[in-house]
Amino acid sequence: MVYRVFVTKKPSLAGEAAALLSDCRSFLGLKGLTDVRIWNRYDAEGMDKALFDHAKTTVFSEPPVDLLSDEADAAGEMALARQAPSWARRSRRRFCRGASAGAV
Repeated sequence: MVYRVFVTKKPSLAGEAAALLSDCRSFLGLKGLTDVRIWNRYDAEGMDKALFDHAKTTVFSEPPVDLLSDEADAAGEMALARQAPSWARRSRRRFCRGASAGAV
């Protein structure tokens, strides 16, 4: 079975997302863009559920700085995805608020 977990930085520690927001607003002219969240998706197989649950907080995330979810919460937001290199075995999803689909 393949297990999946989504990990994002806590808002106060999301420096990469803040930098991406700044770049999108200044370089791409997306002035209506108000927030960016970056989710890392990790897929794991070849282990039982108990081991995966333990790995969520020891391998895939750092509990003091990260938030975990079994689903990427993108309700009411526009999602952009980038496929990671195959060796990374993860994909990164970026969620943006305040931009219309035509603006990106």
